[in-house]
Amino acid sequence: MALLSRAIVVLLLLSVVWMPTPASAADDGPMTMDDIVKLRRKRATYEEVVDEARKRGLAFDIDKKIEGRLRIMRFKPDHIEALKQIKENQDKPKTGPGAPGAGPVPADDPLARKALAEAPYGPRKSEPWHDGVLELIKAINAASTANLTMVPTRNYTVSAKKQYAVRYAKDVAKLEAHLRKTFPEPIKSGTNKKSTHIIILETRYEYENWVKAMFATYEQRGMQIGGGQDPKGMLLRAASFLMPTHAVMCLENVRGEDDRRHAVGYYVGHLAMRQFTEGRAPAAMVTGFGNYTETLLVGSPHTMVFSYTERKIDSSGDRWRRLVRERVVKREAGTIPSVMKYTTNDMKEPHYAEAWTFIETLTKAPEKFAKWVEAVRDFKRPKSSLEETYGMEESKIEKQWYKWAVSGR
Repeated sequence: MALLSRAIVVLLLLSVVWMPTPASAADDGPMTMDDIVKLRRKRATYEEVVDEARKRGLAFDIDKKIEGRLRIMRFKPDHIEALKQIKENQDKPKTGPGAPGAGPVPADDPLARKALAEAPYGPRKSEPWHDGVLELIKAINAASTANLTMVPTRNYTVSAKKQYAVRYAKDVAKLEAHLRKTFPEPIKSGTNKKSTHIIILETRYEYENWVKAMFATYEQRGMQIGGGQDPKGMLLRAASFLMPTHAVMCLENVRGEDDRRHAVGYYVGHLAMRQFTEGRAPAAMVTGFGNYTETLLVGSPHTMVFSYTERKIDSSGDRWRRLVRERVVKREAGTIPSVMKYTTNDMKEPHYAEAWTFIETLTKAPEKFAKWVEAVRDFKRPKSSLEETYGMEESKIEKQWYKWAVSGR
C-alpha cells in the first residue's frame, strides 16, 4: 500500500482485546479474568458478564490492578461495583448461596436490582474509562520520544509539537463551538477531552515511533490490537489512521495545509459520532458526520477512510454533491436502506458522497438529528428510529435528501 499524499485516512476497524492467559478453571467453575475476556470476545454484554459471575462466582479478587483492567475494557463503575459485591458475598464465611465456591450469590448487587442501560458519553460526568484513555495516550506519547505538547480544548485533546498543537486546536475549538450552538443534547455537550484525541506527528520517523510505542504500550498492559493479518505493518505504511478514541496523522505525508485541515475537520466529526453513539452508528452515519464537520471547517469534503486500499479522489469544490446529483438524475443513487449497509471496507467515493449529502440533509433539522443520534446510541435501529424521530416515512426523507443533493435547498 503506497504512502498517502492527500487527506485519505486509514480507519482501523480493530478491536482492543485482552491477551489470554491459560485457563485456570473449567467453564462451570468460578470465573477467571480469562473467562471474562472470552465472554466479551463473544460479544456478551457487561450485564451478561455480571450475570455469569453471579451464577458461577469469581476466582480472583478485584484489586486496583484488576479494576484498572476492567475500566480499560469499558466496564462501567456500576458493573465493577457489582462484581466486587459478588466476590464479597462469595467470600463470606457462611453456607448456602454466598459461600466460597458455592456458585450463585444473593441478588443484592445494583445490577440485580435494576437493569442498567449503557451510560451516555459526555464531558459533564467523567467516567473511569475516560481517565484510562488519557493515561494511555500520555504513556504512548512519552514512549514515542516525539516531545509532544498536549493542548486540551473543551472536548478534545490535540497532541503535537507546540506550534502545530496550538494551530489545529483552534480549528477544533471552532467546530466545537458550532456543534454546541447548533445541536441540543447529546451532541451539545460534545465528547470528553480525556477520551477523544487527535495526535499529529511532524516527521515520518516520529510517526513510526509513535505507532511502535502504541503497540508496545498496549502489550505492556495486557492488550493487543486485532484486525487484519498485520495491523502494525499496515499502520507503519500508512500516513494516518483512526481508532475509536484517537486519530493520528503524519504531516510529512499529508503535506498541504489545506489537506491537513481537511483531515482535522473530519477527525472531529468522525470521533464524535463514534462516541456519541457508543460505537453503534453505521459507517455512513460516522463518515457522513465526519465530512459534515470537515465541510464546516474548510468548505467542502474530500476525506475518505479505508481499510486496505488507496482510493483516488478529486477534492475540487462541489464535486461530491455534483457526483450525487448525477447519480440521482440517472436513478443510480443509493437508497436509505442501502446507505445504512455501507461499510468502510467497500465504500468508494460515490458512497462517501452519498453518506455526506444524506447526513447534511438530516442536520438541517438539528433537534431531530440529535434525537436520532440518541436513539441509535440507545440501541434503536437506525432506519426505524430515523422515521420515528423525523416523523415521516423513509420515502419522504429520501426525497428531501435527493432534493438537497440536486438543488442545495
